[in-house]
Amino acid sequence: MGKVKKAFGAFLVPLLSVLLAFLIGGIIMAALGANPFLAVKFLFQGAFGSKAGIGTTLTKATPLIFTALARSTETDFFRTKPSPRSPRPRP
Repeated sequence: MGKVKKAFGAFLVPLLSVLLAFLIGGIIMAALGANPFLAVKFLFQGAFGSKAGIGTTLTKATPLIFTALARSTETDFFRTKPSPRSPRPRP
């Protein structure tokens, strides 16, 4: 049961962060006199409304996805010095 709870928490935190960002952005837009629902509609139409929009979204998101993937696997690919976690060579 602990693994399920941990996995659920790992999914829930980013989801709540995105929802909170949309909420705060909507409050700011409403305070400035704009329609936040219309803004979100145009945001998603621009990103996913056409083949060109999907292509642009994927083109811009790919480096971010690969950076997150490399960071999440904690590889030593980009490091020039040995990591403190690396095993030390035996004499």
